[in-house]
Amino acid sequence: VLTVAFTGDIERHRTELQQVFGGPLCVARFERSYADLRSIQEDLSNGGAEDAGMKLTWSDINVMRNHVEAGAVILTPEIQAALDSKYGAGAVTVEPDLTPVAAWPGNP
Repeated sequence: VLTVAFTGDIERHRTELQQVFGGPLCVARFERSYADLRSIQEDLSNGGAEDAGMKLTWSDINVMRNHVEAGAVILTPEIQAALDSKYGAGAVTVEPDLTPVAAWPGNP
């Protein structure tokens, strides 16, 4: 089975592929192109992460899940909201090194 993904007209792509490939075919629709994901990754590395309040430690493109994965020192709901607002919901998933804890006396 040949599995391919596109961001545009899926039926047009399916028809064109069937003309050159005679086997089983699975055509999926992705929200973001590889170029879009690469652009997001580059922007994160060039200040986008800091603009969202995040200390970026690494990033990678997950082609199969159609998003950019990023490492950060910490992730708060505010940081995730800023990333979603800038790049679109689900475009960047963050794996934090540290997890915030509940407030304790003297640390509101």
